[in-house]
Amino acid sequence: MIQAPRLLAFGALFLLLGAASLSCGKKGPPIVPGSVVPEAVTDLEAAPHGKNVSLAWTKPRKNTDGTLAADISGFVVLRGEVPPSAKGDKCECEHQAVGRVDLDDPKPGEVEGNRIRFEDRGGGLYPGGLPHGRTYSYQVAAVTKRDYKGKASKAAVVTLSLPPGPPSGLSAAPGEDTAALEWTPPPAEAGRAPISGYLVFRTSEKEAREIQVSPEPVRE
Repeated sequence: MIQAPRLLAFGALFLLLGAASLSCGKKGPPIVPGSVVPEAVTDLEAAPHGKNVSLAWTKPRKNTDGTLAADISGFVVLRGEVPPSAKGDKCECEHQAVGRVDLDDPKPGEVEGNRIRFEDRGGGLYPGGLPHGRTYSYQVAAVTKRDYKGKASKAAVVTLSLPPGPPSGLSAAPGEDTAALEWTPPPAEAGRAPISGYLVFRTSEKEAREIQVSPEPVRE
């Protein structure tokens, strides 16, 4: 009758020690799913290419918590249209997804090591290519294998200028196996791309189509 309380006391002590041992381990706040995502792309480049815009950037190396970004599955490409009233290249416009590059199957994009390329051809809104004379703003964001989207990059802004107007006053003077051509350059106009050179084409009764006779653009 005297030893029973001691047994109960030892039993309670054992339970307390067991509970204490189970509670030991790594402590810290719980990680909310999707809270750790890839860092933003820092080197997005955008360049005009006819009616398209060519984009290029480098895959981020780290997540927002400093760990290695090892679970990136691809990137989403976002585009906005800068209104004419915007000051400078600052775009307050809303960016919409216009494409995606999956690292395992990047087409229509390209992946070379950590370098990614994508060409915006207009898509559903502009099936014939992006309209000239407008300014576009682009962002890209990494996407993880669990489909969590990382932070969007800073915007890269590009203007698709209208092509130069046609030359005027074209004349040709015959020579011995040659023809001397003269023309007047088109006037400079706001919104049109500057002239970097001229391509010369030839056609004749024997030729079914125009043939480019200048291997490179003719410079002034």
